[in-house]
Amino acid sequence: MSLSTVIPQDFLKAVATEYFVSDNELEVLSMALRGEPIVAIAKKLDLTPEAVRKRLGEVYKKFRITGAGPGKLAKLMSLLDSLHQKSLKRDNLVSAESAVVYTERSRSRPRLDWGEAPDVSVFYGRTEELNMLKRWCVDDKCRIVALLGMTGIGKTALSVKLAEEIGEQFDYVIWRSLRRAPSIENLLDDLIQSLPDERAIYQTYNNDARIERLLDCLKKHRCLIVLDNLESLLCSENIAGQFEEKHQDYGKLLERLGERHQSCIVITSLEKTKEIAFAEGETLPVRSYQVKGLDPVYAEKFLQEKQLVDRQQYDYLIRHYRGNPLALKIASTTIKELFGGKISEFLAQKVTLVQDIRDLIKQQYERLSEREKEIAGWLAIVGNPLPWQDIKLNSLLFVSDDELFEALESLQRRNMIERNAAGFTFPPVVMEYVRNQLSDGITREIYQAIKLSKIQQIKMLKAYCLDIQEERDETVESLIPNITDKIIETLRKVYREDSVLQEKLSQLCSKIEEKPIEEIGYAADNIDYLIEQLSD
Repeated sequence: MSLSTVIPQDFLKAVATEYFVSDNELEVLSMALRGEPIVAIAKKLDLTPEAVRKRLGEVYKKFRITGAGPGKLAKLMSLLDSLHQKSLKRDNLVSAESAVVYTERSRSRPRLDWGEAPDVSVFYGRTEELNMLKRWCVDDKCRIVALLGMTGIGKTALSVKLAEEIGEQFDYVIWRSLRRAPSIENLLDDLIQSLPDERAIYQTYNNDARIERLLDCLKKHRCLIVLDNLESLLCSENIAGQFEEKHQDYGKLLERLGERHQSCIVITSLEKTKEIAFAEGETLPVRSYQVKGLDPVYAEKFLQEKQLVDRQQYDYLIRHYRGNPLALKIASTTIKELFGGKISEFLAQKVTLVQDIRDLIKQQYERLSEREKEIAGWLAIVGNPLPWQDIKLNSLLFVSDDELFEALESLQRRNMIERNAAGFTFPPVVMEYVRNQLSDGITREIYQAIKLSKIQQIKMLKAYCLDIQEERDETVESLIPNITDKIIETLRKVYREDSVLQEKLSQLCSKIEEKPIEEIGYAADNIDYLIEQLSD
């Protein structure tokens, strides 16, 4: 017996409305539930089979049905049958046509709109984190919870898992991605009209009116709204956490969302905005959580499932990538495909910043202001944690303490640096990326200065001191390349013989020393240091 003969069409329509299934999708679904093949449905509706499959795919996504092939339709049929039986039992109705009553008093489960939320059926660990976030959202009734962290650390997956586990505590669950940087008008209209009983009375005014309307909804209903990738709306090459000019009203929205209502807004972002920073507190209704890498136990399980050998190297790999799930996934794929799953052979190459990981860090690095990049350069050269006083002492940054603190705080809000008792430093893969940026940049400046016999473009060469004789911490990752070694290695490929390279560098140093000291910074000292290294 097909499902359509058991469940009335009006019930199916009501459930489709609750799960935000469109009329076109419902039409295809109804035919599929009657057992009609894809090709037959396509012919009746004058569509291509691909279009029919796409509509069904959207239906499966909205009902959170996973899997592949005919099994997905069977799962959906089972779910619909279960919902129908629960509805009949709950309302004690004899007529299937009146099986569901959509009022706030009688509805026992939330209306769900998952938007572009990814599937998190495979999820590793984070039990303690989830329990804490559940307490914040449900027991403490936080109005804003911000999940912050580096790209790939698992913020998005954590937000979906959290919403799945606490969704029953809310009237509405709405998940939205901000990756495409929607205008605030479009987002507010979308959110308000995702509340079905608000559609008829909603009228468009200005952004202030839209925000007021959304707040009315959040007071009237207990809503869980997830806004993913907030960083898409923020400025780059500026202090962290500031909205772009065209997205300034998002700042106003965040401020208002922290005011009194009965809903919870979960936000994920690479950077903490100033609105959240000003409003948050351990006992306040606005809070933020720094998402860390996977616990080593679950990270090891992840690597085992990737079938990597050399299990004794698991711990090193996990520490090097700080348990970042996406970085581990990318690295393990490279290890599997190029090195037969042997971690030791991968590590022997002394290049752990594979292309896809480099691209992820590049996206974050290019958001930095010039001052942040200068500070990053000094941290990368020293390698060990560096106190802020030493950053100011060694660098040529003519800034006040306040300006330096602002830049360091901005780097922390971007989740680019780590801080411990000894000072500020980078996670290993970020350290490797910044060192590569420095060595490549300084090498280009030296090559161009020699080739053109001009020393005007030596910004990096004069800004950083390569000869910093810090006592190296044995715990510093050994795979991170030495900047000086990389510069010499590249220049040797150009000039082939050390004697030729030494002569070129000596001539360049003489030209640099002709300039006033305030114009050359560390440039002459750096060239002398490179010559010394070639002589060793």
